[in-house]
Amino acid sequence: MSNFEWQTEDEFDWDAPSVSPPEKPRRWFVPLLLFLLIGIVGYSVYDRLNDTVLSTTERVEAEVRATYQTVYSAADESDLELFNRLLSGRDRAWTAGQQQMVGGGGLLNRTAFGLETETRIPTIDAIELSADLSAAIVTATVPYNVQLHGEITQTVQFTLIDTLRKGSNSQWLYAPPLPEFWGETMYEPSLLVSFLPAISAEFPQRDSELVKRLLADLNRNYEQLCQLNADIQSRNPNSSNCQHNYNIVFSTNPSTLAELEDPAIEQPDRFFLPTPSLIGIPKDNAGYQALYTGYAQQIFPSLIAQMTGYECCDKQQYFDAVVAWQLDKIGLAGQRLSTQDYRRALAMLPNFNDSPWVWEQADPLVAAAIIDYFLTEYSALSGGDVVITLNESRVFSLWLQQLMSAAEVNATPPREILVKQQMTRLTQYLQNAVGDAGEPPIPFPAESLLMACSGQDETILVDYDLATDQATVQQRLPMMTNPRVTALPNTGSVWIQDMRATYDNSIPNAFLLRGGDEVIPVGQMNDSALSLNQAYPNGVLSLLSFSATDGRLSFITLDIADCNSAECSLDIATTLSSYSADGSYVIESNNGTRGQNLLRTKDRQLVRELIPSGSYIWLSDTIYAVRLGRLNFMTYSVDSPEPLHELTRADFEAVLPDGFLGGMIRADSYHFVAQRGDYAYLVVTPTANSDSSIIVRINLVDFSIEMISTVEGSYVRLQETTNDRYLTFQTWGINYVIYDLETNTLQAYPNNDTHQIVWSADGNWFLMMENGFGRIIAPEYDFIDFVAPANYCSSATWFSP
Repeated sequence: MSNFEWQTEDEFDWDAPSVSPPEKPRRWFVPLLLFLLIGIVGYSVYDRLNDTVLSTTERVEAEVRATYQTVYSAADESDLELFNRLLSGRDRAWTAGQQQMVGGGGLLNRTAFGLETETRIPTIDAIELSADLSAAIVTATVPYNVQLHGEITQTVQFTLIDTLRKGSNSQWLYAPPLPEFWGETMYEPSLLVSFLPAISAEFPQRDSELVKRLLADLNRNYEQLCQLNADIQSRNPNSSNCQHNYNIVFSTNPSTLAELEDPAIEQPDRFFLPTPSLIGIPKDNAGYQALYTGYAQQIFPSLIAQMTGYECCDKQQYFDAVVAWQLDKIGLAGQRLSTQDYRRALAMLPNFNDSPWVWEQADPLVAAAIIDYFLTEYSALSGGDVVITLNESRVFSLWLQQLMSAAEVNATPPREILVKQQMTRLTQYLQNAVGDAGEPPIPFPAESLLMACSGQDETILVDYDLATDQATVQQRLPMMTNPRVTALPNTGSVWIQDMRATYDNSIPNAFLLRGGDEVIPVGQMNDSALSLNQAYPNGVLSLLSFSATDGRLSFITLDIADCNSAECSLDIATTLSSYSADGSYVIESNNGTRGQNLLRTKDRQLVRELIPSGSYIWLSDTIYAVRLGRLNFMTYSVDSPEPLHELTRADFEAVLPDGFLGGMIRADSYHFVAQRGDYAYLVVTPTANSDSSIIVRINLVDFSIEMISTVEGSYVRLQETTNDRYLTFQTWGINYVIYDLETNTLQAYPNNDTHQIVWSADGNWFLMMENGFGRIIAPEYDFIDFVAPANYCSSATWFSP
């Protein structure tokens, strides 16, 4: 019997809830769940591991960064002890090179390549770690300033690549790159090419692209230099005339960078230079040009030396100037003289002369200006011509003659004239290079400059207008060897004399220019030449006459009013005459020698005899002062023989340094004292200590003494100025010192060719004539302008007829 219970549709209870048959179990859900659980757990583990890796990488990078910065900081501060502790020792040559770098200015020092930086620590761009985190390559940027032309500079960016590795104690160390960093050694050009004169190179594979570009430019400039120095070999057998092949080894040893601070020009035909990666990889074309210029400056001086046969190292500064000029001609930046360079050279030019020592020891800037002038102005000259004549000459004037011959200038004048001629033209050239000195801070003086200049077999007087910068010939006189012009106060006249007279009675050595247009010859006295000692506002001149026969010194008085168009009347005297400001009284003195000193009225009536051996000067129309050799200082009135006041040596010793005076005191009769208002200024120079003098100020109201300044120099004396602000001191050694009474400061103006300086009437400007040109100086503003007429001018004076 069957257990199946049959049930029909009719018997089914339709109102009862429907019951579905049970589903089969979903067996796939369990694996999925397990998979999800495993994934979640795996992701969590991976995420945690990834965080750990990132954290470790960041930590290691921080350690590398800290070590890197400490290395460069220690190098910048020259802290060798700290630097050495962070330095890898696995490559002794590399280590020694890095130590040289630190000792020679730091790891970033690239001054030998013309690159200057103020950065202490490079800016890190990226840190690349090895897989095992034991080595790191640091890429960083350093900005360098490079000089272009003149004073213009440009900032360029270089990329540095450094290697750090962990040491045995897990400390990060500054380390040499591995050999695979540099790659194989390469050659350019191939050794199979023909051996034409050229520059070849060997270099690491890493820098191949950059080195090939450098080499192409070096060879192009090498050819240009050969053209600049062509045909030198025919005149100098020691020159190579571009017949050499040169080879550059771009080394990976940092010592090649450290040893470039003072490169010799006598290098062999093989150069060992740092490969570009040691210096830095330029980030743009401006950086490349700076890098290339640095390499060129390391190589081309040696090439030029061999081309021209230069014999190192005589007159090195002139050869360096030739190199700089030629490098500028082939387009290398950073060689040209700036406007400021020309101005500085112009200011130093007065110290330059024909003596061998001065020529050979000239300042490099002066040498550069001289070379620039000759190679620019004489197109037939080459740098090789200059170098050859440098090798052959020991005297500046002889060098000039040889240069003019090489320049194909015919009929050169005698050497003495040639020096004057060329120095004048050089001055004009430099002045043109300087251009306008700029608007002066105060107006130029109302007077023009009257300048005594050399013409063709004559001496010419040139009127130079500062406002228009124009020179006009005013008068023509017989040729003088060394003419000197001096404006005579309040007379509208100028005294002109030859400082190197021939003592020929038929040739007047002095002239009077009256009113700006009347020239009166002043005859000589017997065989004696005349010279101006002092001019007074009343038109009286005190002259000296020295006999060539017996050496006798005569004192002569000339009154301008007594001159006619043909001659001046001369009165022979036995003493020097010194007039009061209004001309009412005159002191006849013996110039400090023992004998009579007399006080007279203007019509020569004797007032009284004065102290013998004293040096006298007028303080006013009726008050005069006398100074004695042992430093007594007394003032007198013309109305009484008794002194108004007296200062003794003891009074001066009380304010001067102990022991300064020593024995005797120099008692110069010529402007030994200057008066400014209620004060007199006195120069005290002991004969036993003549290397310096002291300026003292005497109060003429209460006669107190004050020491105000020390003037260095072997001999010091006062010279007149035209206002109440400045005192002028002439010295040996320093030459001229201006003392500013308002600021109590000294300004020195050294030169070796000026015997006097002259002040404008307003007292704000003074003139110095030197080697054919003049310097116009406003000392309050430290402003200098230059005056260089077409002719060589030996002296000048401010003049307004």
